[in-house]
Amino acid sequence: MIYVSPQTTKYIRGVRDFESDQILNMLYQLPEVPEYQYRVCWEPNMIIIWDNRSTQHYAPRDYLPHRRRMERLTVKGDKPYGIVNKTSSTTIEMNIRGTDKAEKTGSHRDGLARPSTRMTEK
Repeated sequence: MIYVSPQTTKYIRGVRDFESDQILNMLYQLPEVPEYQYRVCWEPNMIIIWDNRSTQHYAPRDYLPHRRRMERLTVKGDKPYGIVNKTSSTTIEMNIRGTDKAEKTGSHRDGLARPSTRMTEK
């Protein structure tokens, strides 16, 4: 499994810049290929859950004029593992959002919603 996105992965360590850019651009475009997508046919009261560790998600604006409502649930302490269960991969330089800073300070980057506790309060 490769954890890569334009927001978090800037280059591949140990690979020439041109080649790194080409590989990353190809990987960035894979989620746009219709054959690799799952489209939801929404029904009332339907809930969709996915694992961000192994799935990229994208919300096309085909739900308008309806509102899109999203709740985020994060598993505390779960880390992605690299080759042979090492906690850091030497293949790709990565910066994964939502790790130490949000957990320690309770702050979030601009544009990221604070996770709701409503589902766990009952």
